[in-house]
Amino acid sequence: MSGGELRRFIEEIGFLPSPDQPDQHFLISERVRDRIVEACEGCAGFLEIGPGPGVLTRELVRIGEVVAVDIDRRAESALSASAPSAQFVLADAARLDYGALLATLPSPRALVSNLPYSITGFVLEALWRYAHLLDRAVLMMQSEVAIRIAAEPGSRERGAISVLLQHSFRIERVTDASPGAFWPPPKVSSRVLRFESKGRSVPTEFAKVVRAGFAYPRKTLFNNLTAANYAPERVRRALEEVGLAPAVRAHEVPQDAWSQLTARLETVIG
Repeated sequence: MSGGELRRFIEEIGFLPSPDQPDQHFLISERVRDRIVEACEGCAGFLEIGPGPGVLTRELVRIGEVVAVDIDRRAESALSASAPSAQFVLADAARLDYGALLATLPSPRALVSNLPYSITGFVLEALWRYAHLLDRAVLMMQSEVAIRIAAEPGSRERGAISVLLQHSFRIERVTDASPGAFWPPPKVSSRVLRFESKGRSVPTEFAKVVRAGFAYPRKTLFNNLTAANYAPERVRRALEEVGLAPAVRAHEVPQDAWSQLTARLETVIG
């Protein structure tokens, strides 16, 4: 199904972009679709967020079992035509019980989505929270968000979400998508990332330390952690033990150093 054919299919079933969902942009690029599907190969179970008319779903059901979640009720009838074997769940991805749905799928499991902009943050948080239930994720998002996620230590693009996701996944770029790959075209470009599980989830205290460390990017890591009620002397000693300078900022901290820092701080909140 080419881009033109897909758009005609969407129009024929009456699944037009909803004015109530301004971030609803349907993928109509065959090239981008094929790259996403290729990145999913090898998995047996898929949790797809925001399937819409089913441009990805109809391909995923050919290689595995699919649970498709959408807040738009029209997706149910659309998928009955494009991917009838998929299990449809009418739900808001921002309030979804990801763990329960992932547990119903066979392994290897993957989370797949052309992420609606309004729920990108919710889905990315679910990704690191439920990393222990996932083997892979293939997600399309705004390019600037993708760059931030994959940013290496030292980059000013790096943030808490970079550290949290890189703790549990190896991340690589799959492909880029111009606005013309969607209908209607968004105002920004998009990028597809593949997240390959490292087999470990994000501990609660690790997430707490990382988020505290990035709370105020212009401040030093020491100031951010003490502002989060970690004892100043212990923070100073922990930084020294990990080999970090007193004036280091969060975006400069090596990935592995966050786990070491957490281990030295988790029992000494002042």
